[in-house]
Parts: sequence; structure tokens; C-alpha cells
Amino acid sequence: MTGRSMSARNVYRQIRSAVGRSRSALRRAGSLAWGETEAPPVGCERFGLEERHVFFGYYDLSPVDRSNDRILALSAPLLNRSPSLSDVAEIGYFQRSKGGAFQKLAETTAWCWQQGCRLQWYPRAENGQNNLIIFNSADRDGFCSYVFDIANGRTLKRLPEPIYEVAPDGAFALTLDFVRLGLHRPGYGYAAAKNAIVDEAVPAGQFIKRIDLSTGKVTPLVALSDIARLDPDISMAGAVHYFNHLSIAPDGQRYIFYHFWHGSSGRRSRVFLAGIGSDFLTKLDLGTSVSHYAWIDAHRIIVFCRPPESPQGYWILDLATGSRERIDDTLMLEDGHPSILSGGGVLTDTYPDSAGRQKVVLHGRGGGGQVIGSFYNPMRFRGEVRCDLHPRISPDENYALVDSARDGARAIYMFPIEAKLEGEEYIRHVS
Repeated sequence: MTGRSMSARNVYRQIRSAVGRSRSALRRAGSLAWGETEAPPVGCERFGLEERHVFFGYYDLSPVDRSNDRILALSAPLLNRSPSLSDVAEIGYFQRSKGGAFQKLAETTAWCWQQGCRLQWYPRAENGQNNLIIFNSADRDGFCSYVFDIANGRTLKRLPEPIYEVAPDGAFALTLDFVRLGLHRPGYGYAAAKNAIVDEAVPAGQFIKRIDLSTGKVTPLVALSDIARLDPDISMAGAVHYFNHLSIAPDGQRYIFYHFWHGSSGRRSRVFLAGIGSDFLTKLDLGTSVSHYAWIDAHRIIVFCRPPESPQGYWILDLATGSRERIDDTLMLEDGHPSILSGGGVLTDTYPDSAGRQKVVLHGRGGGGQVIGSFYNPMRFRGEVRCDLHPRISPDENYALVDSARDGARAIYMFPIEAKLEGEEYIRHVS
């Protein structure tokens, strides 16, 4: 490459960097001009490390144990790209009773910004009472998962596949192809050597699989090729297909999964309900623009979608009758990441607005909704490296935990769910 072309490229990079800084500065200045205050939620605690990103991952798992003392976390390098096979993340926990000290337990190269390494207390029903965790990793034989005892720092079991979703009682897990997921939905799957990638529209051998967590036996359940052929949509012509978002019902008998495809008409999705120990399979009538979800109980889910001939929003779907009910709340009009509290409450979030505000929204406790937290999101955290709040609930439902990059690096924030705002809205800025 010539000196002139190198110089031109450097100038371009400098201009692009300056433009990005200017946009971020303008957004922050606009927030201040609107009179936003800089107050965190009452009782908010920050868990982070110097010169590291600290985060947990997706919203469908809770990182905190039953006593609200130990908070599972990933510590990663200060990258602003998707991790490669050589990028190592540290697995550990922060302990509130010891001043928030971080205890490193293990390392992994099977991780991503949105879903982490699927780190969780194992089984989920124990919430750390037995000191066991499970997480995804990789070794010389490929991607796998480990059951780990944090009390003595010892691996108890290696499983031959990475896990996506673990049954509430810990008896089995479901999984999918994380390499294909990472290829077609960057930020959600794992890196792999280029010669290990099969980039076909519907490659053979793509399954949702069941892993017996006692024996390690792996059983194929649903083939991607079968789902792609089932009741095809016109937008599937020439499209690439993949699975994502596996979620087991609270009673462990059924699960939902998302079928995604992307082509000339963009990315589309639909949701299926399937049986664990049976051939039961049905497509849910939610349309082809389906986003985030949560189980309310074994028979109902909440999902953000645009059902046929219906407006977009959060809908409650009865899986037995197929009936739908839209949540009527002006704070619940945007897509977010919902979790369910006992008594019908919903904890969710929003994506950054024009001022960079990400809000935590509590709906249904004592009536309508309220914003219980607001965090600034720097503009460089966009696309596959974005830092969604992904609000999660402590087992006793007294605390909310979010990932935020408001300080310029990811950290975990924990605050009481019933915290009240000092003013209707506020924003916390990077100083």
C-alpha cells in the first residue's frame, strides 16, 4: 500500500472518529439543555473493574444468588468489536458482603456481548444455594459447557455441547449452533475458524438439541430444514435461516424457539411451541415481526410483536386458547427485554432515545407503569457491540440488575425495584 493511500486512510479514520465524538457530545449537550439531572436510582450499587468490561449477558437469567450477596459476571477486555477465538473472558462473581470484591473462577473463549457465555446458577431453582454454576466454554474438542463448584474451585462435569437454556430443575438443557447464530446474528453467537463455517441457506445437520445433564447424551429434537419448509412465507425466497431464543416453560414440559430468516426483505421471525418429550409442534399466531418474550406461567407468555392485523406492542398470549391481550400502557409501546414479577408485574427496558437514555420500566405494580431507572448510553456502543440494559430480577424480586456502559465501560448496576425517581426523568452522564 502506498504512503499516499495510507495517509488518506488515516485521515478518514480521524474524521470518522471526530464525527462520532461530536455526535456523542451533541447528544449529551442536548440532554443537559433539556434540564436533565444526574441522579442514580436510590440505593444503586455499581460492580465493575478497572480497564475491563464487566457484564452478565441476556435478560432471561438472574446473576444474583438467593441471598442477594454473590453476583455472577463476565470480565472481558476493553474491545469494541465481536470477540475472536483468542479473546478470553474471565468468569467470576462479585460479593457484596466483602465490599464488592471480584472472585475469578474460570476463563472462557465461548462468549458474546449480548448473551455472554450463558453463565447461570445450576440448577436455576437453587439460585446458588449449592454453589454450582454452569457456563459455556471451548477446548481442543470444540465448544462445550462445564458444571463448576465455586466453593472449591473445581470442575465437576464437562458436557459435549454448549448450553442455551437449562430446565428449571437442571435435568436437561437445550442448545443450537452458536457458530451459525454468530455468523447470521452477530453479537449472539460465538466465533469460529473460517474453515468450520458452513454458510448455506439451510445447511444439513442443523438441529435444536436436548442435552441430558446427567449423562451428557445429546438428542436432536427439531431440524432447521423441516422448520424452513413448514408453512413457508413469501419472504423466505432465497433467504438464510437459523434458530435463536430457546426458552423452556416453568414446568419443564414445553419450550418455545424462534425461527429467523433474512433475505432481500430484511430479517423476519416467527415463534414455535414444541414438546420436550413428544412430537408436539405448533406455530404461534404472532406474525413475522416477533421480538423479546418471557414466560408468565406454564401456559402464557408475554411477547413484543405485531400480530396479524393488530398493532405492535407487548401482547399476552394464552398458549392453550390462542387468545391475545395487548398491554395498554404508554410506557410499554417500545420494544424491550421483559421479565415477570409475581402478581403480574413486568420489568422491562427501552433502547437509547435521541438523547442516549435507556430506561428501566416497571409495569403493573399498583396500577400503570413508571420509570425506575435511566442510564446514559455512549454512542460507540452500537450494533453488535451495543450494551442493552437487559434488566434482570433478583430471586426475592427486591432488586433489579442491569448492564450499562454509562461510564465508558460495561458494568453491572443493582438497585431496589421499588426505588422512586427524584424527578420524572433523569440521565447519568459519562464525565
